[in-house]
Amino acid sequence: MMSHPPTEQELSEAGSKAWQLLEAGVLLYEEGEKEEAVRACDEVVRVCDEAKGEKLDGLVAEALMQKGDALRDLGHAEASSDVYGEIATRFSKATGGSMQRTVAWALIRSGVQLEGLGRDEEAYGAYTKVEKLFGSSPDEKLRRLVARSMLGSIGMLGKLGRKDEAVAS
Repeated sequence: MMSHPPTEQELSEAGSKAWQLLEAGVLLYEEGEKEEAVRACDEVVRVCDEAKGEKLDGLVAEALMQKGDALRDLGHAEASSDVYGEIATRFSKATGGSMQRTVAWALIRSGVQLEGLGRDEEAYGAYTKVEKLFGSSPDEKLRRLVARSMLGSIGMLGKLGRKDEAVAS
């Protein structure tokens, strides 16, 4: 999910450091070094939080997504879901399409992890949050994610024994 590197004008010294750490985290992840990837992503978030720059939000979101994926791959479903939830908490009010899509993906991934943990009501909540936040978006890519989340929520309604609601959806 990495986007193009921000231009030098967009980044402070902290942003440059965070970008390098994120690249390292992605490389570690791809090489199977998931624990090290998690640590690199934590460092990206720390550096960006200390710099407190809005232009660094994209780096934070990407680092958290990478961390969530690494934790998922390590079998830490609950921790992974928590990290995906942090993305939604931090950035759910974002107005840019790219960040909104990141939030939608994070909520969908959280729903999948929660479902795997047998926390179906919470999974349903994650899926429906995508619909609530972005259901009226004109962005076609975001609308596809909304449709995907709707499939998840309908599935959860069925598992929760609320088939009438699922049919109505």
